Amino acid sequence: MDDAPLPATLTPKEEISESFDIKQDKNIYKLDIKIINQDITLNLKDKKELILEYENKFTLDELKKMHRVFLPLNLCQEFLDYLKTLITNNKLSIKSKAENKIYIELNVEYLFKQNTIVIDLFQKKINFELIAQDLYKKFSSLTENFKTLELNYKNILQEDKKIKEENNYMKNEIEKLKNENKENKNQKEKLINNNYLIQIYICLIFINS
Repeated sequence: MDDAPLPATLTPKEEISESFDIKQDKNIYKLDIKIINQDITLNLKDKKELILEYENKFTLDELKKMHRVFLPLNLCQEFLDYLKTLITNNKLSIKSKAENKIYIELNVEYLFKQNTIVIDLFQKKINFELIAQDLYKKFSSLTENFKTLELNYKNILQEDKKIKEENNYMKNEIEKLKNENKENKNQKEKLINNNYLIQIYICLIFINS
């Protein structure tokens, strides 16, 4: 009896992803680069308008057809590293092309000359379900923050009440000390007066003797 063939072993997909913030004029764009095996996906969002996303997907071979500068690349990771360098050196910029399309402009040096490479990104369909989920998360976060603020406010009111009670106690103690000091002063004056009368009395006795 022949042995049954073993199931084919599936090679796990190699996935690499990184995100970059690109500041340009008054806008801040978030560029997500995802690599799965030899497929490269560029996704771009304006941080002020997260609803809109622009994306394009291509292979390493397609990338090499864009410009000769990419021909030496053997791995998608090398393209990612190359983009990192361009971003660091401000050689990558975002340009508007049409209502539903923008593009990434790369300013690269090739054969001792400056070259401009354009990579188009196309607007993705708006996923209202994801937007609703995002709004729900934000609302939940705001609710939790409100509960925390409410609790902190109650604690502040309790602390304020405690401080007022302590202030009233201190005022009463100070008033007691004032009264005691006044009473002591009166007693001292009485004692002085009594001593003075005694001295006069002694003098009179001495004179009459």
